[in-house]
Amino acid sequence: HITPDHLNRTIKSKIGKTAKEYIQSRIITEAKRLLYFTALSNKEIGYELGFNEPANFSAFFKKHTQLSPSSFKTTELKS
Repeated sequence: HITPDHLNRTIKSKIGKTAKEYIQSRIITEAKRLLYFTALSNKEIGYELGFNEPANFSAFFKKHTQLSPSSFKTTELKS
């Protein structure tokens, strides 16, 4: 029984991010973990993280990391 506005104010006062920003950062962290440590395809990872379409996952990932999921995986596995 809490409003979205109250949730955002509370979260922002504690960690300096809105609830949306916090959730998005957690999704990106989990996506990176799955890309690095599993053999799941980008499509499977997208579905695992709740995206209805693989393209939506790819666009979301690229927006937040400036890399496509495939580029991230290739770059990280070379390191």
